[in-house]
Amino acid sequence: MTEPGHVLEARGLRVWYATPKGRLVAVDGVDLSVAAGECLGLVGESGSGKSSVARAILGLLPEGAGEEGELRVAGAQVVGMPASELRELRGEKVSLIFQEPMSRLDPLMRVEDQFVEMIVAHRHEVSRGEARRMCHETLASLGIPPRRARQWPHEFSGGMRQRIMIGLAIVLRPRLVVADEPTTALDTLVQAQILEILRSLADDQGIAVLLITHNIGAVAEICDRVAVMYAAKVVEVGGVEQVLATPAHPYTQGLVASVIHLDTEALSSIPGSPPDLAEPPPGCRFHPRCPHVMDVCRSVEPPTVAVGDGTAACWLHVPEASRPTPVPFVGEVP
Repeated sequence: MTEPGHVLEARGLRVWYATPKGRLVAVDGVDLSVAAGECLGLVGESGSGKSSVARAILGLLPEGAGEEGELRVAGAQVVGMPASELRELRGEKVSLIFQEPMSRLDPLMRVEDQFVEMIVAHRHEVSRGEARRMCHETLASLGIPPRRARQWPHEFSGGMRQRIMIGLAIVLRPRLVVADEPTTALDTLVQAQILEILRSLADDQGIAVLLITHNIGAVAEICDRVAVMYAAKVVEVGGVEQVLATPAHPYTQGLVASVIHLDTEALSSIPGSPPDLAEPPPGCRFHPRCPHVMDVCRSVEPPTVAVGDGTAACWLHVPEASRPTPVPFVGEVP
């Protein structure tokens, strides 16, 4: 069962896709939780598995994908849930804010009609007049005058379209909102406004918010906790202040160091590239790029251990006496 107060809870979640190279595991044994009224940031490089986590939560994995493990939303086990029940779950219990509103809003429907269609599809007892009222109230709460509800998507700016997407996501008052890169391609001022809206969903409505992003600054701005993904695995979880001020995992250290701020004099980056998830490296998946790599890292997967108020999957935080003897490489003299 989901722990009290946890709207989202994943334990040992795995997601994979069929490829010409064989099975590609995009999410490998991920543990995550988000409480009511909490905002959790999920960060990592492109291809780390963040969006696959979002698709699994919404039950939107493509045909041919597979999943296993425990994934509960508002107490309901999503993995293995029939398609009819998933449709009822979406909108009522969990909703998704996409990163490209113009590709998600129907250009041939007025904004109000899109709200009405979605509301009536989920709540058959609601009249179209009541659905229009719900649309107008939601838009007004997001700073969009209700008189504009009869306009077409192309008549709105990018920031306004993203507000409409947020409105569609929250009009049915879901327990969990998943925001997948919601500020992509928006200017800095509009990004700040969208992030403020997401924070208010948690503070004012008690909605659990999962913010999926590569933007460390966005996480620092609105999140309570942050989970860092690398090569399909969560490598660090903790309070935002702790993780950003004293990151425990070398990968997190590299991400934080790469953030540009007013005192930046030289650009910093993580050398190398993420691994091929169809053929991931043995041991710690970050070891080919890690400045602190040890022999044990190359052959044995690190355990997840407590660090401060969070956790990290790194051998640096395991006492030397407790580390296993590394497995020699083929051809290596023991």
